[in-house]
Amino acid sequence: MPEFNKEDKMNNNEIAVSVIVCTYNRAESFKKFLESFFSQDGKFPDCEFLIVDNNSTDNTRQVCEEYLKSDMIQVRYIHEKQQGLSYARNTSVKNARGKLLAFIDDDVVVDRKWLQMVRKLVDEYPEYIAMGGKVVPIWEKGKPPWAVFEGKYAIIQSVFPSHDYGNEVKPYPIRTQKNPMGACMMIRREAFEKYGLFRTDLGVSGASLKTGGLHEDTEFIWRMLAHGEKALYYPKAVVSHFVPESRSSKKYIKQWYFKSGASFTRMKHNYYDRQEYVRFFGIPRWLFKKFIKPAFWLLFAVNKEKRFFYHLRFYRLLGTLAEFFNHKYEMLKKKGSPPQSIEEKP
Repeated sequence: MPEFNKEDKMNNNEIAVSVIVCTYNRAESFKKFLESFFSQDGKFPDCEFLIVDNNSTDNTRQVCEEYLKSDMIQVRYIHEKQQGLSYARNTSVKNARGKLLAFIDDDVVVDRKWLQMVRKLVDEYPEYIAMGGKVVPIWEKGKPPWAVFEGKYAIIQSVFPSHDYGNEVKPYPIRTQKNPMGACMMIRREAFEKYGLFRTDLGVSGASLKTGGLHEDTEFIWRMLAHGEKALYYPKAVVSHFVPESRSSKKYIKQWYFKSGASFTRMKHNYYDRQEYVRFFGIPRWLFKKFIKPAFWLLFAVNKEKRFFYHLRFYRLLGTLAEFFNHKYEMLKKKGSPPQSIEEKP
């Protein structure tokens, strides 16, 4: 797991917030993001804005040029040639000078008061090491009627992406799907000093996903929570995220759940080699048992929401199963040991 080298630290006394955006070959949407970001109300001389270009081959650099000398905020352009969002984010952490690091996606539209609200977090809520803002989806073709975010058969919001749990500032529940989302996520600098950097075997690489679903940001949050840290839902920091029609189809959602099962399993490497599990072909028996309920309701549920909910659960378990097989194959090929992760029973 990558570690934070304290020798990389710069003079942090002058910078309150480091706003970080990592981008790859999204010049058109990135331009819209920059236009919204530099329309913020006010100026922020004690903040900085880091653009990490993850080896783009389009005109991303040219799009950035007109903003590099902004008087609203200090701007720095950094080129990271190693492909992968995790690498880009780790580079940003090493270069950031702020007490608070605010990560946002390169295809969002930022509320005019976003940075004002984020700036307040430097001094407010000091007991929370990580904060998540509100992410409001902008649907290209409207929200699908089957996209249910509340109730017994709710779909995970971050699939689309969406991150809206109301307008009240409140703690996130410990170890649930409700954790800060990478599209608008704030983390205090000391978190990286204590717990290292983002894992580079998870997340997005170029235009594809290494594991899908749950990424390096989710794993980092879970890593902190496992050590007793707390995270805060902070809806005062609002961004809007465009959701293309291609990401609001049932086919895409099924693929996302499949990949989330695989990535969750990759995060929890300690699942793999526990000798106390009874196994069939190297797969823990408990995993096969988990297929029974989703398979039953997939076949016999009358309620459409219920059937689709268990359809997605079934796909997620398939992803888990696929990752177990993949891990077994890789272990046989490399004869190595998997990295350690958070200890937790399935």
